Amino acid sequence: MNRTDRIVRGLLRETFLITTKAGQTWEGVLMQADPSTLMLFDAAMIHPDGNRTRADGSVFLPRADVAYMQRV
Repeated sequence: MNRTDRIVRGLLRETFLITTKAGQTWEGVLMQADPSTLMLFDAAMIHPDGNRTRADGSVFLPRADVAYMQRV
């Protein structure tokens, strides 16, 4: 496990805003992280106008598609 994985796994069960390289923004509780995927629980997509669309279940984001993460 590299240093980045240790840092991310140390922040499990924290709430994050995650922006993808495509420009989508998700907010949710980081529940799992492996070298290729992040899993958010209680997640919602945040639209540019500020409206939110709740996900029905967990959201899995490929780590390669993540532009940045911000702890809330």
